Formats: sequence, structure tokens, C-alpha cells
Amino acid sequence: MHLGPYTPFPGYGQVLPSNTAPLHPTTFEAWFFTVYAGAAVVALALPWAIRRLRKHHDWLPILMLISGALTSLGEAQLDFVSHLRWAENLPGPAFTMFGLHVPALIPPCYMLFMGLESYWLVTCLQRGITTRQFAWIAFFSGLSDAIMENPGLMMHTYQYYGDQRSSSGTSPITTRSSTASRYARSQSSPSISGRG
Repeated sequence: MHLGPYTPFPGYGQVLPSNTAPLHPTTFEAWFFTVYAGAAVVALALPWAIRRLRKHHDWLPILMLISGALTSLGEAQLDFVSHLRWAENLPGPAFTMFGLHVPALIPPCYMLFMGLESYWLVTCLQRGITTRQFAWIAFFSGLSDAIMENPGLMMHTYQYYGDQRSSSGTSPITTRSSTASRYARSQSSPSISGRG
């Protein structure tokens, strides 16, 4: 039995219908999104993290970048759960897991969104922030995700398929900003701080 994309192992069945048309971004679109969502982040963030280590002996930015890259190993599972499929002509794959080829842009993209965004949040919490500031952080985290995702969707580098419970055009609506904002407003404490 041939195990192709979206048929991870024998007996699993095919996740996508057999008549699903493949995604075909142009070569420019495939490379543009790879640089936009992945490579540019590493080009800018890695030198900064190395400077932080040399000047301030601060290992945390480097460790957060590495942890972000390691987090990308969960991408294949998330693609199945979120009903997401990638174009076949994207640079890569970075790795193959569960029968899915994960594009080369994913590890550096996770370095930013799971690594450095978390670093930024930790530093804000350590300084001490108000619930209003926390709500703004949640809002901007969601906005940064939309800014990263929507160009890829418009260029057909990937697609959400199947029944998405809530969506805006071709992208499922991310509710983390509104949920975090409601949570922050519901707290009676005037500030949030990481220091005891």
C-alpha cells in the first residue's frame, strides 16, 4: 500500500478526499512565504540572541529559540487536528512525521511564535504588568499570528480544509486574544507580576 501525504500509516485511511485538488503556489509565492514566515525571523533574531548572550550573559533568548524549534516537532499532529494541508512545492521538507512533509519554514516560524513571543511575555510578566496590559499583549499575540498566517493562505501555500467551526474567509478565527482579554478583565488583582 502506498503511504502518501494524509495517509500516515496502513489502516489509518485517507484524511483528505481523493478528489482534493493540490495547492500550487508559484515558485515566488512559495519562497516568499518561506522567507516571510520563517527565514527572516532567524536572520534577525539569532544575531540579537547571540548579542544578548555575549553582552549580558543571558542564555534565555537562545534557549527560547531552541525550544521554539523543538516545539515545531508537533506540527504534523496539529495539521491533522486543525485540518490543515500544505502545498507540495514549498521548500523542504524540514522533516516528515505521520506521513506528512513539514515545510522548511516551520521550525524557524516556531522559533519566533513559540520561542521569542514567549520570551517577550515572560519579560513583561517579570517586570509586572496590569490586567489591561496583559489584555493588550494577548491582543497583539493574536494579531501577530493573523499577520503571519493570512499571506500564506492568500498565496495558497497552505489551506484549512473540512468543517471549521468558526472561520473568517479561508482562516479559522483565533479566539485566544478575546479569551485572554476576558480573563484579564475578570481578575480582581490590579497587576500581574512574576516576582514573589
